[in-house]
Amino acid sequence: MWISMAFADFESFGATSLRRLHIFDRHVRETAAMLYHLPPRLTYLAFHNGGFPTYWNSNILVNLTTLVLEDIEECSWDILPRKTSLRVLCLKSRHPAFETDALERMPFLEHIAVAAVDTKALEEYFSRGERLSLPPTLKRFTLVSSEELPAVRRAIQVACTESGAQPSIHVMSQEELNDWDPEEWAYSVGA
Repeated sequence: MWISMAFADFESFGATSLRRLHIFDRHVRETAAMLYHLPPRLTYLAFHNGGFPTYWNSNILVNLTTLVLEDIEECSWDILPRKTSLRVLCLKSRHPAFETDALERMPFLEHIAVAAVDTKALEEYFSRGERLSLPPTLKRFTLVSSEELPAVRRAIQVACTESGAQPSIHVMSQEELNDWDPEEWAYSVGA
């Protein structure tokens, strides 16, 4: 069922027990208000082309096990839920910024994918010697990029070795990267 709503009134649609929600905001409208009223039983959230509120309390999603974010404006690690049972996380962004210990604070995380569309900032960040910390529960760290990123590759390989996770690094054409589907990846790892 597709629902178009301005204020995310899930209750009026009888949708408070939704477990999976896909939000597509093709015109980058004000969808931030919707995120304050998500159904509490939500286990899967895919949010494409929108903006997060500045002070979003991600801890309202205590049942969330899968989070897919694609081309989110102002996407920072502060929006990621840390006190949830999040197992699968996928970020496809033009400017993926890393917070070196954000993933380590996600105690149930098993799979992460970062699809870096614009890689300059990401490579510069890890070129400065920043380290990445991963949780011991992580099974696989996937990086998808349109170019070689030696500093990022090294950081991921070192972090994966320390945590016991498998690195999975893919370099593809820009067209392939643009077509890479983050939800397809999430389903491939059991979301």
